[in-house]
Amino acid sequence: MCDFCSNFAPAKSENNSIMRKILTLCAAAMMAVSTMATEGALNGIFTINAQGDQVVFSKGNLQYRPATDTWRFADNQLTVLGEANANISVASYDGWLDLFGWGTGTNAANYSSDWQDYPVYNEWGENAISNGGNTPNQWRTMTQNEWDYLFFKRPNAASLFGLGQVDGVKGLILLPNDWSAPAGITFHAGTTKGLVAKTDYYANTDGKNYEHNEFTSEEWKQMENAGAVFFPAAGYRWDNEVYMEDGDVGYMGYYWASTPNDNWQGYQLYFDAYEVSPQGKNSRIYGQAVRLVQSAQLSAIDETVNRQSSNRKFIRGGQLLIKRDGKTFNAQGAQVK
Repeated sequence: MCDFCSNFAPAKSENNSIMRKILTLCAAAMMAVSTMATEGALNGIFTINAQGDQVVFSKGNLQYRPATDTWRFADNQLTVLGEANANISVASYDGWLDLFGWGTGTNAANYSSDWQDYPVYNEWGENAISNGGNTPNQWRTMTQNEWDYLFFKRPNAASLFGLGQVDGVKGLILLPNDWSAPAGITFHAGTTKGLVAKTDYYANTDGKNYEHNEFTSEEWKQMENAGAVFFPAAGYRWDNEVYMEDGDVGYMGYYWASTPNDNWQGYQLYFDAYEVSPQGKNSRIYGQAVRLVQSAQLSAIDETVNRQSSNRKFIRGGQLLIKRDGKTFNAQGAQVK
């Protein structure tokens, strides 16, 4: 029985049938966890710690629209906005941004160059993501320890990532636990061609790692369907200026972790043509990419409920709630506002 199902108590009167359906759906979801996904999620499953917790990644980098205070995921994994992020200083900007200062989930337009203006971490996933379920608290940012586990400690970790490019877009490719390459596609893992494992990062000296995996959009579509995740090299922002090493946004990737390093730095996943580091650190003032995850178990339950009934599960104030036929019920079957 899943964690949420274990909290269910028998409902009274007319709610009995509702709760029986929910319990049945939760059980089905646990059996289907490897194939189901919620709105905005990819279908690859990734183990993130020694306890066996698993997540799915969002379908693209996080984006924000200042004029409407709206959040969304990029429509595909290759998309980066680059120079558009210079508009972060324009409160009325009606386009999209995707490079954020550390922990700016409640103040996405913060572009201050003073690290003291980023005193605490505020989770981006606490916002409703318009194409990711549109409900608060469904997504979150990975911690530094979880990034580290993905690259160094999960079974076969070294064979489940590599640098490369898709249709010329450079980036980092991360493969799911049960990876099986589609027919006719060859993937070169990070430590088998170019990168060498160090104490806390992977590095080499040839600077050609983006050339080790080159895929067409059609090939990538097959890989994505098999669970592969792509982190595009999105560059970074300082103040309201966008910086690109070697004159190209597609050279470096900086992805925030939710973990602080000290009073003025945060941890990050960093990569370029020479190295991959899941334990990178940078000043909180830098605008960097954000890629959110969701519990694989919750993702499976969401999709099962949505596909098989009119019920919709969501979390509010730490409580599991179920919306059915325009009404909201708690886990015990009582109607709530």
